[in-house]
Amino acid sequence: MTLSLKDFSMYAYRLLGRNPLTRDLAGKLSWLHRYLEVIDFPFPMEYYVALSLLVSMVTLFSGFSLIFFYYYLHRFPLFFSFPLSLTLSLALAIFGFGMVIFLPVLKVAEIKSRMESGALFAIITLTAVASSGLNLFDS
Repeated sequence: MTLSLKDFSMYAYRLLGRNPLTRDLAGKLSWLHRYLEVIDFPFPMEYYVALSLLVSMVTLFSGFSLIFFYYYLHRFPLFFSFPLSLTLSLALAIFGFGMVIFLPVLKVAEIKSRMESGALFAIITLTAVASSGLNLFDS
């Protein structure tokens, strides 16, 4: 069973949908709606915001536990390892949130660049055909 972006966002909305932070961020990230329409995301903005919050929360908790365990194995002092692992995992969570939020923007930029390169190829081809005098058939 493969989870798509739509399935994962539905599960994230079931977990975090009634959170007031989700509704507040959905209102503040209204500029993202047009990018989500381009990549055919069928759900409201709250679903995508819940997905990004879930990714950042999972990154925060798993990153904190892994980094703290790493420092524990290397016998760092507790007063040093706890704040450092919390800071690093918080930075990773913020980075993950930003990447999920800007993923549709990057996808739209990729689609536009493909369209522009295809249009450029068509213009070059039509210019070459027109400059040859339109002698398409040899008789």
